[in-house]
Amino acid sequence: MELLIALLAALLAFVLGYHLLYRRRLTQSQAQKRAAEAYELQSVPAGADPQSPEYKLAAAGIRTANPQFTWLLLNWGPGLAAAAVALGFGFPPLVALGAGLLGFVAPRKWLDDRIKDRGRRMDADLPQVYVELLSILRASPDVAQALAEVADGLEQEKGPEPLSAELRLTAAEAASSSVGREQALRNLQQRAASVSLANLGLLLERFAQTGAGQ
Repeated sequence: MELLIALLAALLAFVLGYHLLYRRRLTQSQAQKRAAEAYELQSVPAGADPQSPEYKLAAAGIRTANPQFTWLLLNWGPGLAAAAVALGFGFPPLVALGAGLLGFVAPRKWLDDRIKDRGRRMDADLPQVYVELLSILRASPDVAQALAEVADGLEQEKGPEPLSAELRLTAAEAASSSVGREQALRNLQQRAASVSLANLGLLLERFAQTGAGQ
């Protein structure tokens, strides 16, 4: 009997230890992974139009395997669904039209709000980015490498951030032979969710054009 009680106590201790230690670490790891995915930008093909759905979804922080379909679904799906539901319930066509217009406008407003929210988060980290970029570019004028190093530093200090994702995408485009440094910085300005970030892209573009980046 005493042996059985000891075995049960040991089993209970093992189960409690498993839940308190292993499961907690697993939950934290999954939470970190979800956070990384939330802040990772949508993959944008090199040379893509900065006004394309890929870039707009990237500015909003929305990741999808099919940007074109997601863009169409966000823009047209809610409006058509709202109009169809209104007609299906027997509402007058004018009411159905109003519901459709509301469903058409609401997703765009939601997308704009996401972009503005990312912009506010980026603005909070920009002073630190300016200081680090200035220090790195004084030692080496390679803009792509400097952006990548600053992105690494942000992620090591704060974890995945919207700004680090933007800087990493710009660095990848700047290093790409099909895009190039100056075009990558122009793309950053066009898709930037923050006016301050667009200004940073403009300053870096001027830096490259003056020959300091050669």
